[in-house]
Amino acid sequence: MNYEYVCKKVQLDKKEFREAQVFFRNGDFFQLSIGEIVDIDIQFYDTLIAGERGFCPVAKSGLIKCKLKDRKPQYDNSLLYNQKEYSKNRKAYLENRCIEEGGIYYIRLFDKNHWHYGIYGDIVAYKEDGYLIFKFQANKTYGSAEKAFHVVNAPNITKQVVEKIDLDFENCDGFMIYQEEIQDIQINFKKELEWNSSCFGREIENGFIRLKLDKEIEWRRVNVYGCNEKIPNIKKLERRLCGRGIDDCDICHLYVYYKYAGYCREYEECIGIDDIRPWEEIEKEEKKNGFGSYIGGYAKREEDGSILIVFGKSKEEI
Repeated sequence: MNYEYVCKKVQLDKKEFREAQVFFRNGDFFQLSIGEIVDIDIQFYDTLIAGERGFCPVAKSGLIKCKLKDRKPQYDNSLLYNQKEYSKNRKAYLENRCIEEGGIYYIRLFDKNHWHYGIYGDIVAYKEDGYLIFKFQANKTYGSAEKAFHVVNAPNITKQVVEKIDLDFENCDGFMIYQEEIQDIQINFKKELEWNSSCFGREIENGFIRLKLDKEIEWRRVNVYGCNEKIPNIKKLERRLCGRGIDDCDICHLYVYYKYAGYCREYEECIGIDDIRPWEEIEKEEKKNGFGSYIGGYAKREEDGSILIVFGKSKEEI
């Protein structure tokens, strides 16, 4: 079983990013709007750290250069303890907050699709020629930075470590399953991590989940078309998984919530599932129908009433 996962380091290009969010250690954050980011030049440590439902890089050195505006971004949801001073003079307040008070540890960079790339680091700010510059400082805590790829170790997924799993379907349907409903789970991951629109995440190579839904669980989170009851209809959820016995499975992500470090300490991981078909077959279907489908495996009702969800294998291979 693999515990070590890798991914190629990314060379960030300022042209790819339009906006940003800057986070302070006390929980405050503010937004940088379109046009405020002038330059990005960052070098990363080899190690990834947990964050954003997956694993994020840590900056060893480099900078993000900004030209702050007085006016707030159009859709500004910044959270700052001194909102009055921020509203009075945004530029002056943010410069003072970043330079004099400090405490910046995390920055999100957003692209045109509003997907983001999260970066942790020891960050200090200073002004130079009218620009506000966020500088990343070295910290030997994070180890080496010589490799061309990132690396991280992550545990296997077993029933014992899982609290619940949010099954995320390709059409945005989804519902939660709980530890007591999971009879068995065996997942094999690809060694290489993939960027999942916010961080790097693990992807399933193959494996399965065997579960038996419990109708007594009335607090289940459900977002499935045609299943609007306050107490979810188990048969409708089973049908969404395996049709009337066996069907292609269009689950594209598992959002795994671990039994973690006790009350108020939740840890969630987003795990990707690839379409099992060749890309040529997917393209052909899209051209023919004007839209595509998604097949990550299959789901089958077993004789004992349980549901077997299989990843990385089609129902024709049974």
